[in-house]
Amino acid sequence: MLNKKIKGLPIFIWLLLAIFLARAFIYTSFIPPWQGPDEPQHYDYIHYLQTEKNLPVLGEVVFCDKVRSSLSKFYFNEYAREKNPYTRHGGLDTKEKIITQISHLDKVKNGEESKENIKQRNQIIQHPPLYYLAGAVLTWPFKNGSLLNSIYILRLFGALLGFGVVLLTYLTVALIYERNQYPAYAATAFVALNPMFTHVTTLVNNDTLTNFFFALFLFLLVRSLKYGFNIRRALSIGLVIGAGLLTKVFFGLAFILLVLAAIIFRSRIVSDYKLPLLSLGLGVLVSGAYYGRNLMLYKTLQPVFKFRMLDVSSYANMSFTKFLLESNFSQKFIISFWSNFGWIKPRFTGIYYRILMVIVIFALMGLAVYLVNLARKKETFELKILSLFLFSIALLAIAIAFNSYRGAQVTGVVEGVQGRYLFSFIGVIGLIIYLGIKRILSFDKGYLAFAALAFGMILLDLSAIFYYILPFYYF
Repeated sequence: MLNKKIKGLPIFIWLLLAIFLARAFIYTSFIPPWQGPDEPQHYDYIHYLQTEKNLPVLGEVVFCDKVRSSLSKFYFNEYAREKNPYTRHGGLDTKEKIITQISHLDKVKNGEESKENIKQRNQIIQHPPLYYLAGAVLTWPFKNGSLLNSIYILRLFGALLGFGVVLLTYLTVALIYERNQYPAYAATAFVALNPMFTHVTTLVNNDTLTNFFFALFLFLLVRSLKYGFNIRRALSIGLVIGAGLLTKVFFGLAFILLVLAAIIFRSRIVSDYKLPLLSLGLGVLVSGAYYGRNLMLYKTLQPVFKFRMLDVSSYANMSFTKFLLESNFSQKFIISFWSNFGWIKPRFTGIYYRILMVIVIFALMGLAVYLVNLARKKETFELKILSLFLFSIALLAIAIAFNSYRGAQVTGVVEGVQGRYLFSFIGVIGLIIYLGIKRILSFDKGYLAFAALAFGMILLDLSAIFYYILPFYYF
């Protein structure tokens, strides 16, 4: 069935897929090595698996010499110091914080910090191993060669996973709107042309595989809710959940989503209620050994290894509510969904974000009206699916905020690239914006709202590539 759907893709979707791959090649090639969030640490995890042939223990892994020496070779600190976008583009952090962080990185690079502090730099070891195992296999033939070869192979692997997300977005939304092609076109265009999604997808990091698995999970879930659960679909969902949990712990959100879906759509699966339980059980079975190891080693399912970056944390005694209202988390969260191109984040100027926020606010207002109309028309399947998605996105956003809050209490710094964690729902977010725009602007024709959304994303992407990324790194 899936093969038939892929073979029957509209020409426009093939065009979007081709555009995404072309853009992915630009981002892969022109973003210098290590300029993505935590990219050196992610690669170091892969290198450790290749050399030690064993799962690492958090807190006991020191950066390998190959990666540490490459920080200087790839001008890691120079991009931070000499081309500082915080001063060029009006960033949110103070100079003092940036200088402190750069100084810390210099000390780590030069071996002046204590061994314990150097160990702390590789906190990425806390993540589950599936992405890193896949990366170790892919780059095994090149492990003794140039580091650049391995980096670009891993980045191209991420681009292929992003290609899968774009494709699955179309297939998922097309299941919801079988008689109207424009919602699926719009959601797919939003993913394929989103500059920050393409940037994250073409880096060495486990978000690439996480986003692919979550897009696959959403497709399988919507198909099961639409056509009914059976053994094959339940097993497929369970395997994807298990693989997702072996990629990133937050994939546990899929458990909540599946349980909520079973409750909301209980009338559709009343005779098959055991099948969602089978999916949940299989997900636990597939990932159980890894999390059992965590319990034995760390006395917790998910260890977190944070370290203080500033001498004093002003967030240590701050409440969660106050953190949301008074810190710059919300600003960073919004910025890093749309643009945060690199470790030190060359990004758009403030006017972009103001315009984007106005568009999103109006889209949400339009969506509220759209949902009310669905309820009046008793379009129950679409209403339930959209409600399920909206609740899940809100739940994920709260989880991201709380994770940032707990991290800031320890480190003293609000992490700056949190918005990208919403990319597991990026296609759904594109659909929501499309539906809201269509309703708020009273477009009777779906293609008008689609054209407006696609034009806006093209403008955003061209600005990112030619006005921010290329000038920042090359001119």
